[in-house]
Amino acid sequence: MAERVFIIIDGSNFYHRVKEAMDKSNVLLDLDYGLFARWLCGERTISAKKYYIGAVRAKPDDQKGQLLRRNQQKLFTRLMAAEWGIERGYILNSGGVRHEKGVDVHMAVDLLVGAYENLYDAAILVSDQWENGLNMSALAINPHMV
Repeated sequence: MAERVFIIIDGSNFYHRVKEAMDKSNVLLDLDYGLFARWLCGERTISAKKYYIGAVRAKPDDQKGQLLRRNQQKLFTRLMAAEWGIERGYILNSGGVRHEKGVDVHMAVDLLVGAYENLYDAAILVSDQWENGLNMSALAINPHMV
C-alpha cells in the first residue's frame, strides 16, 4: 500500500515567499495546484490537501481591500477546482496593521487529529515561518514517530 500524505499549505506565508521569488503579485492565481500537489507527494497517495488562509474582509469603500477579497475568491475557485480543502482563519486589523489569526492553530489541530485518527502516514507542511525564527520551505512530518 502506498504511503498516504497530508499536504498542508500555510497560505499567507506561501504567498509572500512565492511572490518575492517570482516577482509577480498574481502568481498564486496562475499556479496549477493539482500539479503542485502531485509534485510534492511524488509516488505517494494524497490522503488530504488543505490550504489555510485568513479570509479577507473589506468594507465597501475600501478599494484595496475589495481587490484583495476578489483575488482571494479567484484563488479559492482555483483551489476548489483542484480539489483542495480551504480552511479559513481571519485577519485582525490592529492599528492599521493586519495580522492573520487562527490559521496556525487550525493547522496544528488538523495535524494532531489526523495523526491520532491515522488519516495519513506523512504530512508535508509548506510554509516559511520567519516570525518564529523557523525558516523552511517544506517540512515532512511522520505522525508515527512523534
